[in-house]
Amino acid sequence: MSYASFQVFQSGKLFGLKAEKGQNLLRALRERGFVIKADCSGAYTCGKCKVKIEPSPEPTEADKRLLTESEIAGGIRLACAHEVFDGITVTLPDTEEIKSAVIQSVNIKAEGVLKAALDIGTTTLSLCLFNQKGEILGSVSGNNPQSSFGADVISRIKAERDFPGVQHNLLISKTNEMSESFFADLGISKPLDLFVCGNTVMLHFFFGESPVSMGEYPYTPVFLESKTADGGEIGLKGFDKVCSLSCLAPFAGADITAGILSLYEETDDYKLLIDLGTNAEIALFNKERCFVATAAAGPAFEGANIRCGMPSISGAVKAFKLINGNIYAETIDNKELRGICGSGLISIAAELIRNRIVDKTGRMFASRFEISENVAIYPEDIRELQLSKAAVRAAAEEIIERSGIGYSDISRLCLSGGFGTYINMDDAAFLGLFPPELKEKAEGIGNSAIRGCVMYASDEKIRSAAERIVKSAQVFDLAVLSDFSEKLIKHIDF
Repeated sequence: MSYASFQVFQSGKLFGLKAEKGQNLLRALRERGFVIKADCSGAYTCGKCKVKIEPSPEPTEADKRLLTESEIAGGIRLACAHEVFDGITVTLPDTEEIKSAVIQSVNIKAEGVLKAALDIGTTTLSLCLFNQKGEILGSVSGNNPQSSFGADVISRIKAERDFPGVQHNLLISKTNEMSESFFADLGISKPLDLFVCGNTVMLHFFFGESPVSMGEYPYTPVFLESKTADGGEIGLKGFDKVCSLSCLAPFAGADITAGILSLYEETDDYKLLIDLGTNAEIALFNKERCFVATAAAGPAFEGANIRCGMPSISGAVKAFKLINGNIYAETIDNKELRGICGSGLISIAAELIRNRIVDKTGRMFASRFEISENVAIYPEDIRELQLSKAAVRAAAEEIIERSGIGYSDISRLCLSGGFGTYINMDDAAFLGLFPPELKEKAEGIGNSAIRGCVMYASDEKIRSAAERIVKSAQVFDLAVLSDFSEKLIKHIDF
């Protein structure tokens, strides 16, 4: 076996490495602990694993298809489409800075017993600090480093077979990185109790349990119930007792449990919660009944599987208007335009249809629509959105129909997740994301999971409600329902 020496440059640091000559570059980087975005997990479809290779190899067909001419001319290549060879220097993009929003005026010493909550999203990790009253004192968020292994949970389950334990280590390392800087800024040195929510697969990774058994039918999880652990035993620093909320089903995790809790009231009114994460989860509930379904929406709403897609972070297009041919793109934090997040995708698609650049069937009358020099929307992005939209709409209608209630019985429609923070309801309704009868009741509520997690940790009544939800929830497996495919097809068009 022959080896090749190469260098990796990232964030101002140069690493001298060796790998088997001819090994896939993306795999070699993964094995050596480098985090590089790869939504399709190396299937040559997403175009996200961009690196600069010097000297530059000849572009592959995947490079030509997924990169711009200027990127190729500048030595940018796809790591998944190239091999390791002697003497190359691979420059990786800088990792996203963690965004923090600490409330500076809070007197931490006067707050009494403090606790922390962590929402483990497939795309984003959100950590917050709260007091005994359930008041959030500050928060910090960062990208889920497992993105190197694909944008969706199925890709990551498959990767666990080749890289056992690596994704657990990535999650723990990222949590420690976030909490150490966060707590240091606040002067916190004593270990805190941590309450955790996330989808079932993410919780398996977090607690060091392999989710491989969930990768194929009958999708059997190691656990669904609330799980506790000693923070140090699973590799965490700064945390004492760790406790998760209960999951409802293999693909209806503790995040939807927490989301329901964030809206729970002792009333007969029904609420419809649509959590538009990488795996869309829909819940219809009141004080006595709870119906849940998960839609295989794909990760379009979090920017994955979109050519220029990105999470809801600084520089992402969150709103878009096309007026007399002039482009008006509003970005998160008003930063330089870098890509498109889920709410931006909805807004762009709606405007392109209104201006007849895309028709109601989803056909785009161009090879792409440029938003800026380096950001564009492509026909395949529109198709990805169509499938995601149809899955969510069909799932919502399915559980409403099976509950036996009418639209008039639903008092609120809440869209949650990072997507739900910025979504334009007029655009979402125009595309058919939810039933038009609920448009006036629709609102974006941001991260409902983290709020529900905090409520669970702070209020005994909410914990009792969580137990009732877990026991009463009826979770539908849409794949086996005979009429679901018909609903899906019905809502493909915009």
